[in-house]
Amino acid sequence: MNNQHFQLSAPQTSGKQTEDQNSWGLNRLQTQLKSFRNRIDFTLRNAFCWTWGDYLEKSLPEKHLNGTNLKNGHQTELLATLTKKYFCEESDGQKSLLFRSYRLYEVMNTLFWLDVIEKKEPGLFQICAGYQPNAQFQALDVGAKNWSYVDALAAFIEYQMKSQENRPWQLTGVELDPHRRYVSLKTRGQAARHFSAALPNTAYQVGNVLDWQTPVDLITHFLPFVTVEPLLYWGLPAYFFQPQAILSHCINLLKSKGILVIVNQGEEEYQEQQVLINKALHDHTLSVSVLPLGKLENPFMDYVYPRYGVLVCKH
Repeated sequence: MNNQHFQLSAPQTSGKQTEDQNSWGLNRLQTQLKSFRNRIDFTLRNAFCWTWGDYLEKSLPEKHLNGTNLKNGHQTELLATLTKKYFCEESDGQKSLLFRSYRLYEVMNTLFWLDVIEKKEPGLFQICAGYQPNAQFQALDVGAKNWSYVDALAAFIEYQMKSQENRPWQLTGVELDPHRRYVSLKTRGQAARHFSAALPNTAYQVGNVLDWQTPVDLITHFLPFVTVEPLLYWGLPAYFFQPQAILSHCINLLKSKGILVIVNQGEEEYQEQQVLINKALHDHTLSVSVLPLGKLENPFMDYVYPRYGVLVCKH
């Protein structure tokens, strides 16, 4: 594979946007004030992070369990195909919980993306999985949030390891802001640990990915902050906005034959991601290949902004 740069097109604007105003309608002063407020809230969340009880996952209504909520026969068939391929009989206990939960379709949509990527680049994940077969396969999910899709990652990795004589593996989710609370007063971190509790070889870790130093074989980064406004919207102070540093760090963490999977939301963020990748390749001597995947279909969920994908593969 050759080192490939993106072909860029300029992001479209309305023509009414001024130099001091971003696409979210925030001027510089408003951005600074929002960041200051977020800094206070973030500090308080981390200072008062104690909570009680267990996270309780909502169950789907009975009409969802028999498949009548699926839009068409294609969805029903796709759900059955992904289930048969990725969920082994030994996981019946966890599968039973998953298939009765509201996050079922988010998990299946994530699994669908990974399955599509594997078909677009046949053998790529198996090369990654087969490299250094005597060592434990290490996977890292950056910005795991509440890790509602962890079943998809675990099932996909387990499937790849089967082709390598059941090579041992470990999946770690890293989240910077696990103490955000829901209306129930439970935290994002509580939900993540609940979702991953029955999955072996998974761990949810609190921290900044820039502090992670262990080399890994596979990194997934879903919906990274590539512009500052979404980061502010989700309650983080602006000093955490380091997209270039995070991208370069993730690439450097990859072992030989390692893969970084990035999924962006919306064409504008996808273009911003392209700029970041091109800059990372220009500023560093990185032996990698970049494989743009373009738009990723969403068979189980309707998104306001379509998803786009890109792979960065270490030589």
